[in-house]
Amino acid sequence: MKKRSTTAILLASVMMFGLMGCGNTSAETTETTETAEVEDDGERGDTNLKPADASFEYNGKTMSFTDDAQTLIAALDSVATKSGEGDVDGIDGGKYYEYDKNSDSPNLSVVVMKVDGKDTVGYLSVENEGFKTSNGIGIGSTMEEVEAAYGNPSESTQASKKEKSDRYIYNDYDIRFDIENGKVYSITYAHPEFKG
Repeated sequence: MKKRSTTAILLASVMMFGLMGCGNTSAETTETTETAEVEDDGERGDTNLKPADASFEYNGKTMSFTDDAQTLIAALDSVATKSGEGDVDGIDGGKYYEYDKNSDSPNLSVVVMKVDGKDTVGYLSVENEGFKTSNGIGIGSTMEEVEAAYGNPSESTQASKKEKSDRYIYNDYDIRFDIENGKVYSITYAHPEFKG
């Protein structure tokens, strides 16, 4: 019963991420911004964002979202407590991993999927203060710090008056910072082929 509950929570999170990625249909403000801070990357059009690195630090260990799935999971296993894992229905080869559970939800979640027959990290979401992006952004960082590290967002949606979700898109992955009361409360990486 507990496995089904955990799977249901994870799938709901994955679907919510997917829906958020599809756009915002509320009556609140939705805006898209571009800046002239860097040159056109030539791949996804003129996003004009500062370059990003998919590496991050979690509980003192450096790893990368673009590592192969086995390498990333092994690295996480060495510094975090795995609190759940299982199959994900509807995702080819889909498997989820949860770490450092706090209360009813994990502080870090990973979904692995198949891309060209290879196990690939499709999604990683964190809500733990032990996490820092390669540009020094972590849970509790301010919106100003995010923009100083990554430039203006390629996409910004405001879900409510107190919550703002910003997405920075790069050639190999998406990175999203969820902001509440001016501070980051969640960081999510997603593979461009992830359809959660």
